[in-house]
Amino acid sequence: MRNHSLVPRPWWQVGLTVLPGLIFLLGQVPPLSTYGHPGVVYLAWAVMGFLILSSTLVAARHRSLLQVPVWGLIPLGLLAGFGSLWIMDCLGFYSTCFLLAIIGLLFARRNGLSAGLFVLAGGILTTSWAVEPVMYFWDSPFWRVFVNVGMTVLFTILAPVLVLRSRSILGQAVGLLSLIAAYSVAFVLALNNARGIPISRGISTAGPFIALCTTVAIAAAVYGWISCRDFTASKARFA
Repeated sequence: MRNHSLVPRPWWQVGLTVLPGLIFLLGQVPPLSTYGHPGVVYLAWAVMGFLILSSTLVAARHRSLLQVPVWGLIPLGLLAGFGSLWIMDCLGFYSTCFLLAIIGLLFARRNGLSAGLFVLAGGILTTSWAVEPVMYFWDSPFWRVFVNVGMTVLFTILAPVLVLRSRSILGQAVGLLSLIAAYSVAFVLALNNARGIPISRGISTAGPFIALCTTVAIAAAVYGWISCRDFTASKARFA
């Protein structure tokens, strides 16, 4: 995969992409905690519904539902992640993650490696259901890091900024993969620190996160290849 240069996405697109995560993060602030102010959560879901609708309308204007703009990837990924909770019992966790990567191919032609945000959003929801971090950290100081604020900041705010503002395909891949890899390592270490779980058992417990990282890595390689292929074809066409 060649490391073609990219033009960073404009900040207005980045802002729309991270908007749901920012609202969810606002709901974690103690004065506006989700338990005291559930309206914050409803607002976040309303915003995601608006982004899904608007991105679908943009795709319809191009007469192709595959032409979904980048700000619709995370809401659609979360929607697919919720849907996967119902089919995971039939397909199993690993097949479900692979299915998300296959669906992400539909958006790779327009969005290139940024389509990995769809897989990451849906996959992190599916993985959290499989691992249940709440069970390990509900009474631990690691709660906010691994269940509430940490996940929101890493996967719905920081990841999109790193991917969408990157100036190269390699930078996009690093931005997408580094966060889930770092989260997996930190999760294993936190299990050892908070619960005294041996590292080897912690790795086994964190297996779904590691599997998600592998799935996203494979998806990123394929999406990046599609982006490079289209870039080369376009360059040859206008040469």
